[in-house]
Amino acid sequence: MMNDINRHILVVWQSIATLVAAFAGFTLVEKQMITLDLATSILILLCAWLCLHLLDASYWYNRNLGIIANIECQFQPNLISKRFTTTSAATAPTTE
Repeated sequence: MMNDINRHILVVWQSIATLVAAFAGFTLVEKQMITLDLATSILILLCAWLCLHLLDASYWYNRNLGIIANIECQFQPNLISKRFTTTSAATAPTTE
């Protein structure tokens, strides 16, 4: 599980570094090596890519928290009054 979390954290930092490099691409516009339209398009695409990676990392983090809460409920049912499930309520197992 920690490998998944570490992988998503690493992807976020790599995405931020790529986004910074895209902003650095505007120096190529000043030197007239690429057009402003191309540099702006690359920046917009990389911003969308970064947002998608952030949403994916957030989903997996919250999913893992739910799994951990379910495991804690199995071992300590008296301490935790509400149980989180990743399945639908109709198919969720009971703790009777």
